[in-house]
Amino acid sequence: MIGHQVLDCVNSVRAVQGLDTLGAIELDASETFDAMLDTALGCTLGPAAHPQLEREHRWALSFADPATARAVAQTLAARWSRDHSEVEAPQALVDLAIAAHYGLVFSDDMGFLKGWIVPSDNDPTLWKLCVMPGFAAPPGHAESAGLTAAELSR
Repeated sequence: MIGHQVLDCVNSVRAVQGLDTLGAIELDASETFDAMLDTALGCTLGPAAHPQLEREHRWALSFADPATARAVAQTLAARWSRDHSEVEAPQALVDLAIAAHYGLVFSDDMGFLKGWIVPSDNDPTLWKLCVMPGFAAPPGHAESAGLTAAELSR
C-alpha cells in the first residue's frame, strides 16, 4: 500500500534518470536515515525552493537540470519548476522523509527499510504504520492502522 507507493515512485524517478530499479530501499552503514531517500531517488528531496511551492510549504525533488525535472514531473503527474529544476514531491515520500528525520523508521537485520510511522491525518494522537513490500506488519496490527502511543511502546 503506502510502501508500494513509495517504492513505485522511487523506481519511476530512477527510471527517468537511467538508474536501475530497486527491489527495496537500503540503508548503507555510512548513511543516515535522512540520506537514504536521496540515495534511493538519485536526487535531493527537501523543502521546495520555488516561491509558489515554498509558500504552500511543499517539498520537492531537485534535479541538476530542467529536462530531467520535466520528465520526472510528467512521469509522476506532478507540478514542476523550470527555474529551480524541482518537482513537487508525492506526499508518501514527504511523510517517509519526515519520519526518517525523527528516527521513526525501522530497518531489518540486513539494512533494508522495513517500515515507518507517521501521525494520522485525522487524529495526531494515533499513528499510521507504513510497511514496505516484502515485510509484514507486526502481529495484531494492520498497515496504516491507527496506533496509540502506548501500543507503539510495546
